[in-house]
Amino acid sequence: MKTFGFPVETAYGKKLDSPLNVTASYEHFDNYSDIPGSELPGEKEILNFVNAKNKAAARAAATTKALTDAGIEKPTLESSLEMRFNTIVKALVAGGVPEAQAKEQAAALTGYTEEVTA
Repeated sequence: MKTFGFPVETAYGKKLDSPLNVTASYEHFDNYSDIPGSELPGEKEILNFVNAKNKAAARAAATTKALTDAGIEKPTLESSLEMRFNTIVKALVAGGVPEAQAKEQAAALTGYTEEVTA
């Protein structure tokens, strides 16, 4: 048996006032040969899995090609002012700087100010 823990932060579409710390246990197998035959997937489950995996790969490849063909490039730290701003904010907040102050400092460094939507 293997035990693991996780927080539950939302319930039924609403954020909880304080997260619940939950633990659960499950039967963990170290080797394929240890898995009982009754727990192995059937042919239909394997077929569905392989088809879903192949469809996801085809969708990702087609999306990338369509974006490239349309001249839409993936933003990078070098090409995106917004990405640099967000990365600096995350680093400062992780270091203990209050978010508002981190945004001010990131804006001063990058010249970028985030759009406020209401």
